Amino acid sequence: MRLFKRTIRTIIALMLVLALAAVPVFADEQDDLEARNAELEAQIADEEAKVEEIQANINDLEEYISALQDEMDNIRSIIDDYEVEKGQKQNKIDELNATVAELEEKIAEEEAEIAHQYDLMKLRIQFLYENVGTSYIEAIFSSASFSEAVEKVQYLLEISNYDRDIMVKVQGMLDQVKADKATVEDQIVIIEDEMAEIELLQDAQEAQEELYAEVQALQEEKLAEQVNELESSEAILDAFYAEIAENEARINEIMAEFEAEQERLREEAEAEYWAEVEARQQELIAQAEEEGWEVTQDDLDAIEDEVPYTGGGGSEGFIWPCPGYYTITSYFGPRYDSDVLATGASDFHQGVDIYCPEGTPLVAIADGKVVSSYYSGGIGYTVIIYHGDGIFSEYHHMCQYAVVGVGETVWQGEVVGYSGQTGQYCTGPHLHFGMSAGSDAYALANFINPLNYY
Repeated sequence: MRLFKRTIRTIIALMLVLALAAVPVFADEQDDLEARNAELEAQIADEEAKVEEIQANINDLEEYISALQDEMDNIRSIIDDYEVEKGQKQNKIDELNATVAELEEKIAEEEAEIAHQYDLMKLRIQFLYENVGTSYIEAIFSSASFSEAVEKVQYLLEISNYDRDIMVKVQGMLDQVKADKATVEDQIVIIEDEMAEIELLQDAQEAQEELYAEVQALQEEKLAEQVNELESSEAILDAFYAEIAENEARINEIMAEFEAEQERLREEAEAEYWAEVEARQQELIAQAEEEGWEVTQDDLDAIEDEVPYTGGGGSEGFIWPCPGYYTITSYFGPRYDSDVLATGASDFHQGVDIYCPEGTPLVAIADGKVVSSYYSGGIGYTVIIYHGDGIFSEYHHMCQYAVVGVGETVWQGEVVGYSGQTGQYCTGPHLHFGMSAGSDAYALANFINPLNYY
């Protein structure tokens, strides 16, 4: 029986080696794509910092231009107020000029009236000279009687007083009109001086407005340059993101191709394995009949138990820890996801994150022994398995264990837990799958990229 078991182990081992030798090497292309994505992530970080700086410059320029525009609007309002005030003063000047014109007409009328009265007075004097005499004495001695003399003198006095009153009155009116005209002309001079001062102030404001306009034009030119630079950086970022998306799509294709090939090899290996098991079981039955002893079901089952279920594997015989889910949301190495970093997680990712819904069964990648099973505030429910040859595998953020005992042996493909989102470093349901090579599974220097084995 022992010889038979050793034979079965040897056959299965040879079958597994042959199957693994046929697995296409996907890791090289995937490693290149992941390295390129890491390089792109670093370039994106630099470009985003540049974009942030440019945006800050744009914000400053827009704020400055807005302040300039506010100041220019204020200056324009002052200029407009000056224009209104000038209009009002011009209207006043026009009114005063109209008044001056009226007064000049009035002066002309008064002067004409004086000339007319003067002409009348000369006529009256001539009449008196010709008919009455040239003096009061002549009027007295030329009179026939005293009463006639009195009447002539009285008449002469009345005419003289009348002429004097008329001349005084007209002259007074003329003097008043001239005085009014002088007052109005003085007012015009004052208003014209005020207008000249307003025009000087207005010119100064317009000069300041022109200066601000020049400064604003320069700032808007700088703003346009910054906007163009921003658009250029955004185009570069879009190209980076597009390349990353293309690379991730190709990585997913590689994983899908690998899984399909792994599935084919698993099915082929299982078919050959079970055919060999069946043949060996029949050989055992024939041997028992020949030797005269009875084969029990335990004897038949022991043949199966001698060989753990493998189901195919990676380049080192490891199977995928999360069957059916192959999308990598975060790769091994430096990471820049601000949401994850905000949780306090390390900026160097020590494994890969595989998307899978909460409760997805997670399996051991190879036979091994549980060396640690615990809950951590950062990484949640965790299982660490040692597979020999210094290789450890880790499963983080699980919602529950399937195996919990430290020292417990697990077989390749055996469910070790179920995916979840426990621990503060987790931002959604997934499996953090890590591997390390060395005597200490916890030493940072010993962590390796799990995808190197797939």
